[in-house]
Amino acid sequence: TQEKVVRRELSFRPMEKFNYEEITASRNRLLRLGGMQDPYFKSVEVDVDPNGQTRIVDGKMVRDIIVQLKETDSFGRIRLAAGISSDQGLVGEIALIRANFDLADLPKSFKDMFVDRTAFLGAGQSFEISISPGMDVSRFRISFEEPYMFGKPLSFGVSLYQWDWSRDAYDEIRSGINLTFGKRLTREWVASMRLRVQSIDIDDIDTTAAPDIVEVEGKNSLMSVRFSLVKDIRRIDRMFKPYTGHRTFLVFEPVLGDFSLFKTAFGSTRYRTVHVDEEGLRHILKLHAEVGLIFGNDSPIYERYYLGGTGNMRGFDYRGLGPHQNDDPVGGDTMFYATAEYTFPILGDTIRGAVFTDIGTVNSGVGEFGNMRMSIGFGIRIFSPQIPIPITIDFGLPIMKENDDDTQIVSFSMSIGY
Repeated sequence: TQEKVVRRELSFRPMEKFNYEEITASRNRLLRLGGMQDPYFKSVEVDVDPNGQTRIVDGKMVRDIIVQLKETDSFGRIRLAAGISSDQGLVGEIALIRANFDLADLPKSFKDMFVDRTAFLGAGQSFEISISPGMDVSRFRISFEEPYMFGKPLSFGVSLYQWDWSRDAYDEIRSGINLTFGKRLTREWVASMRLRVQSIDIDDIDTTAAPDIVEVEGKNSLMSVRFSLVKDIRRIDRMFKPYTGHRTFLVFEPVLGDFSLFKTAFGSTRYRTVHVDEEGLRHILKLHAEVGLIFGNDSPIYERYYLGGTGNMRGFDYRGLGPHQNDDPVGGDTMFYATAEYTFPILGDTIRGAVFTDIGTVNSGVGEFGNMRMSIGFGIRIFSPQIPIPITIDFGLPIMKENDDDTQIVSFSMSIGY
């Protein structure tokens, strides 16, 4: 791993005021590089005054900080995975993943490429080719991301993709390309722009399908430019679990093509550790709220907002909350969603419990926030870095709903990979 990849994750600098929280946060960021399945480092140690030689420089007490890293043995793998969820059904995956990728590090020999596997390695980029066949949804994607272009806090990403989704009343096929450019303004603020070019094919429509579905039958095209501004001051532990701080976002996206509209969304998620037990395990409160609006009189169903299912408005079926036509969900131009969730350890951090309440609405007209729905419930989270089978199960009970809404008490997701 190149030294610059390590240094840019450190949020402390020489001759700055000593801050132990920034040292801890920097260590956690280094441990998270590459994700849980493809970490860059097997261990990260940050020692303060390892020799006990605090000294005075320019009238200031100076402490040495030594960062020691042990790299993992391999960067890159073929992932075989399978997952099942109440939203997407059964999905498999075959992926070629190269973590800590370096596009400029060309192989010098066959051994570099296939034996030692030291080619294309060390610059902190990412590259992935994945095929995900499924019963209801199938995906194909090729992606590349450079988080630091030209040694600057500028990111670039490109993704080519196609996914096929067999919905209840029609089939939806999307293919396209995304180009993403980002700039880290400060340690907390990131601005980004995403160019999206897509072809959407709506076919195999049921004879009783909703008029809004029939309206977009056939191939449609769109191009959009999405501008976003994000402030992220979350603290995240080694289990990729936020435990304090917040993440706030603001998004604007003009969409052109066969339909013209303007999308905007804003929201915030806050985390607070309300209790730490004797073993250092945290009880965490999560508060989240967001609003989405679409301006334009002819928004197609595939660009509208939906609610319901795993991760939002539990107690309702996937896309089951909001406007319906002929019993088919058709989404809306106004969305509001908020949740309060309290998670706590049951068996270490491997098994955690959750209690929650969700509130939200989706409406056809811009700025219509009536017909609020509400649900309460509890759930369980199972996750272990040694056994990569994350499981989420939630039991939600709607206590405020509309007659057209589709409800679902249990929502779940589970995946396993090698």
